[in-house]
Amino acid sequence: MPINLNDAPTQRDRETIPDGAYQLRSTIIPYGCGDDGMLRRGTTNARQLMIEFSHKVVGGEHDGTEIRDWVTVAIDESSNGDLPPIKPEERAKMQTSVRLGLTRLRAMLDSAYGLDPNDRSAEMEKRRTVEDYTGFDGLQFWAQIVTQPASGKYGASNRIDFVVVPGDPKYPEPSKAVAPYGHDPAFDDEAPF
Repeated sequence: MPINLNDAPTQRDRETIPDGAYQLRSTIIPYGCGDDGMLRRGTTNARQLMIEFSHKVVGGEHDGTEIRDWVTVAIDESSNGDLPPIKPEERAKMQTSVRLGLTRLRAMLDSAYGLDPNDRSAEMEKRRTVEDYTGFDGLQFWAQIVTQPASGKYGASNRIDFVVVPGDPKYPEPSKAVAPYGHDPAFDDEAPF
């Protein structure tokens, strides 16, 4: 059966947005790996398990602009015969990727909920605990976006340089901050009676 694509939209060049701090809303692109099905295997090393995010800018002139992000969160160390063995030098690199990935996820929670990154109290530790990775789907947080120059066959693109957390000069004042997606700030105050 022929497929007529004449009326399909044409592909546009990917435009980048100016470097700066933006509020992003995350969407996880699930690939069926991991306990909750939210992870994917790495393309260069199938032992790496990562979350693929499609973050979209919230508000402002660049509302809806997509920033793709891949965050490594685990290593598959199973004895699965379909996967290549892990060489010692690869293990160290993968462990570093996992450490950096978990650091990114923690910063996303701190940014989204206005948590002091230096607060290690029991209450903050509880707030930084999520049931599974679906807790990051729909999360709104602040990030510093930079432009990655074109290289080889790839054009210029935007990427997250770092997540903006409370205490960073670019983190918005509480009165200007927008609550995380699905959060109603009206319920934050205790009833006056």
